Amino acid sequence: MSLSANDTANVSDLHMSAHSGTHVEAPAHMIAGGAAIDSYGMERFILPCTVVDVGDVACIEAASLDQVPAAPGEAILFKTRNSTRGLIRQREFQTDFTYIGASAGQWCIDHRVGLVGVDYLSVDSCQAPGCPVHVMLLAADILILEAVDLSAVSAGRYTLSCLPLKLVGGEASPVRAVLTPPVG
Repeated sequence: MSLSANDTANVSDLHMSAHSGTHVEAPAHMIAGGAAIDSYGMERFILPCTVVDVGDVACIEAASLDQVPAAPGEAILFKTRNSTRGLIRQREFQTDFTYIGASAGQWCIDHRVGLVGVDYLSVDSCQAPGCPVHVMLLAADILILEAVDLSAVSAGRYTLSCLPLKLVGGEASPVRAVLTPPVG
């Protein structure tokens, strides 16, 4: 429907994947019987967050995270060369994006992080069969935020809000991710 076609209102249709644009993934994405998006309370999507600038590396490894403050249940967003290269705004898929290595994934599990985010389309290398970092994080009930634009964001502490659509049984949902200065 369209006002320009003399209809009574503008009405848009949306046809998209739950993984379109910036999106959050729940264990149901990769874990048989895993929790779906609608099984989480809002507190899992509005939480203290640290944005970590890992610089110009191809793979994020645990050795670069030694000085990162991580409290249980908080979010960690990795700002990488993906942001400085503007990969998220390119129309063609780029295979040379920075991704999370297994040691950094284990670091997130060991620190009981609640959500992990990256500034491109996947936490895993596109060369990694079986998406091992997805599986390890989601099996540990760590939510994944992908395709978050961090190009204008500085490293530091924030409050992250990334509320999903309440898709019953959904493995993922598009979100509007917003970082604000931490309260208090």
